[in-house]
Amino acid sequence: MLKKLSFLTMIMFLFLSCSSLNSRTVAIDSYSTLEAYPGTYYLSTNTPGFQLQQKAFENNLESMLRTKGYRRTSNPKDALYKIIYNYKINGPYTQFDTYPAPISPYWRGGYGFRGRHDDLFYSDIWFNSIDTSTYFVKTLDISAYTNDGRAVWQTISSLKNSNNDLRDSFPYLISATSQYINVNSNKVVYVSVPEIKN
Repeated sequence: MLKKLSFLTMIMFLFLSCSSLNSRTVAIDSYSTLEAYPGTYYLSTNTPGFQLQQKAFENNLESMLRTKGYRRTSNPKDALYKIIYNYKINGPYTQFDTYPAPISPYWRGGYGFRGRHDDLFYSDIWFNSIDTSTYFVKTLDISAYTNDGRAVWQTISSLKNSNNDLRDSFPYLISATSQYINVNSNKVVYVSVPEIKN
């Protein structure tokens, strides 16, 4: 029984140390400089990338902005705002996590107590184990400007993930960002996003 509990405890610590890599928690920092109302916008990006990938990202972004009352136009002259989005992936980074783990739940002779070589006995000797994991930081920056170039609002959202593919993280960045369009957060806030089914 003790052996089983020790094994389960070790698995739990391993799970907790790695769970942050699959986190759906998004850090948001948002700014709002003008009292602005939703309207038409022209969308562009300065981030180089694959055209089809960016089209998929823009569809997600357009859908979110529509729920906020913004309507996309393909003609910059018809737009009340110019909205620019950019994204990047930084990493890989290495994360070190420590957790207590038993050296072994059972010892046979020569360990624990000196001179005891003939018996099997339980030992509660623990040590700090180090677990390493690799992660990437994915960031989405969305900024809105008036036609004469005045900044209206900006959101910067980031999350940590175990892979460098933005496709599975972009919907989470968009979902968290939607709550802070044209809002001044005054600090970095953390939004936990429910799992999004593809």
